[in-house]
Amino acid sequence: MSNREATMDKLDARVEQTEAELDRLKAKARSATKSEDQQSEIDADLASLEKRKGELKEQLAELRESGSVAWEDLQQGVESAVDSLSKSLKSAASRFGA
Repeated sequence: MSNREATMDKLDARVEQTEAELDRLKAKARSATKSEDQQSEIDADLASLEKRKGELKEQLAELRESGSVAWEDLQQGVESAVDSLSKSLKSAASRFGA
């Protein structure tokens, strides 16, 4: 397996992990008792996280299709986006008490 393939496998696994974390957070947010204002804030945060997840998947697809010249720059961007989304999910989970 090439270094590129190994990196893609690692990134795919991290994206799957963040998707699972987002799914768990959405499930907990649906089941928790909260005020209407809290629910609105949670819904807005979840929508933002879902949008960022979509953007991340687009970046990952672009990385997968990129040539060797753009690979390094795109790889760093995708890794940064995965890290950022993961941190945002953890922050949202702590704010929502999930």
